[in-house]
Amino acid sequence: MLFAVLMSKFLRSISFFAFFISILALQQQVAFADKVKFQADSLLIALQTASSDSLKAAIYLQLAKESALSDPVKSFEYISKGLQLVTEKDLLLRAELQMELGKRYRLMGNYTHAISNLLEALKVFESHQQQFKAGECYNAIGVTYLDANKPEEAIRMFQKALQIYQTLNQVRQVAKAINNIGEIYRRKGDWSNAEKHYQQAYELASKENDLHLQAVLLNNFGETHYKTGKYPQALSFQHRALQLSKYLKDTEGIAYSLIAIAQIYLTLQRYDSAAYYGQQGLTLAKQNNITYLIKDGLLVMKQVNALRGKVKQAMRYADSILLLADTIYNQDKSRLILQSMYQYELGRQQSQIELLEKERIINNQKLLNAELNRIVTYIVIAACVVIVSLLVHFLWQRQLYVKELARQNATLDAKNQELKMLNQTKDKLFSIIAHDLRSPLSALKNVLDMVDFDLLSPSEFIELAADIRHHLQSLLYTLNNLLEWAYIQIKSGDQLHQESVNISEIIAETVNFYQEVARQKEIHLVTRLADSLTAKVDKNHLRFVLRNLVHNAIKFSYPGGEVLIESLPEPGNKQVKILVQDFGKGIETSVMENLFSPAVLSSTGTAGEKGTGLGLMLCKEFINKNNGEILVNSQPEKGSVFTIVLQAG
Repeated sequence: MLFAVLMSKFLRSISFFAFFISILALQQQVAFADKVKFQADSLLIALQTASSDSLKAAIYLQLAKESALSDPVKSFEYISKGLQLVTEKDLLLRAELQMELGKRYRLMGNYTHAISNLLEALKVFESHQQQFKAGECYNAIGVTYLDANKPEEAIRMFQKALQIYQTLNQVRQVAKAINNIGEIYRRKGDWSNAEKHYQQAYELASKENDLHLQAVLLNNFGETHYKTGKYPQALSFQHRALQLSKYLKDTEGIAYSLIAIAQIYLTLQRYDSAAYYGQQGLTLAKQNNITYLIKDGLLVMKQVNALRGKVKQAMRYADSILLLADTIYNQDKSRLILQSMYQYELGRQQSQIELLEKERIINNQKLLNAELNRIVTYIVIAACVVIVSLLVHFLWQRQLYVKELARQNATLDAKNQELKMLNQTKDKLFSIIAHDLRSPLSALKNVLDMVDFDLLSPSEFIELAADIRHHLQSLLYTLNNLLEWAYIQIKSGDQLHQESVNISEIIAETVNFYQEVARQKEIHLVTRLADSLTAKVDKNHLRFVLRNLVHNAIKFSYPGGEVLIESLPEPGNKQVKILVQDFGKGIETSVMENLFSPAVLSSTGTAGEKGTGLGLMLCKEFINKNNGEILVNSQPEKGSVFTIVLQAG
């Protein structure tokens, strides 16, 4: 009885103590949030009364730092405004803004812009002997290289930062550098060395009361335990990191912990918990445009839905992963194109400099000759005739040289224009191969994977089969165009093999080729052919053009419609016409202007068929090479008529 009374008092004491601790923690959290809000509000008030652009830029920098964890998007806006206001004389302020901008670009996955801005800032800090800021730049560059999967470059940057911080006796920054070196060991799979560095960094962070670094290290501890199969310990570390990140209002840290917890629950086959945490993390990453966490979150949600048997949801997340990969690929491709344009512009400017240098030499030579003429005139008047003759000859030669130089410049400009067009065609082909050929194959692979793992029922497979068939039909047509074009280029290049070609035979061959495609869409192919009509044309070129026009007519016709192919002679029998007419979707007026250019985007057919936009451009090119003409007349929802005009054979 006495023991029970003592235990009851002891438990009440423990409960009161726990309640007291929670009240203190809550008060501390509220005080921290109020402090941050007060600082931000004070800065915004100071911004309204700032007397110079430099002072406003400095305030925007501080606002960016204050909101870096809680609102990365807002932080990016503050940095951009600060850079617009900063003056040329404020080099250190500009460098700090560029350093913060580089950090934001890293979160967005734009590593090229991140490294570029960080290197610009580092150059200024080192030239002004700002060692602490230089160390911060080295550390940020190392983190960017690490995210870009370049560990060797990353470790060099971290070691430079560590050396600077140790020299300056900056304990908190030393801890960050040691943690980053541990991160490299973790990514190499050296868990022992990774945890050793993490533990050393955690002790220093605790000593300095660096809560943000402690949260990062808790994430890292959780990751190492997860990789070594210690799932309960990993879950404990990630939950502790999540609570600390919420306390700090660290958006990236919260999203990272949520997705890491979802991955652990997924491994433990607790799918409901995995879906709950994964969806929260993915939403937060999307709201703040944190690219690498968006990718991780999409992957977790795809796996969760696939294992729960929710095939359609899994497919949607798989499509989102592909779309994100395409976005990154297009961003990379755009950066490569801009770099090529920059190199071209640099070469052009260099050519102009060389030309100006030549003109300067010529002008100097003219001055030298004039001075020589005066001296010779004073000395020997009799030599004037000879000197004038030499001068006339020199000027004539110079005129010839200038004309030749102008001709060479014109040739160079023409070659540059031709190269630009070839690059556009190359980019178009690469884009088709990278996107239009890859997407249907990826979709087919996903379905086959689901079949292998028995994730699709027969009814679901039949439902998806129709979409896959559309994808494969589009793939087959695109591949046929590319192979046909490549075959013609390899076989004949720019040379034509014109001959007298029977128009009716080529049309009959084309109609026979597309008869099954038309039948599947319930399209009736009708021909009206003039007897014994021939044209002087390259047979392969004409075959390619007719196949493209008939295919497009079927594509944009409505089921149950009709496609008419007609041949007839022109008055005088010097030309022949071939007409391909449909009565379907038609072409918008805004599209007609650039219909045959590489810039046009392919429209979707009446049954959802997709294309590349490459076919009509090549049709135009082939008909022009054969001294012919291709015309189009179309009205929306009334159909289109494509007319080929060729020389009679």
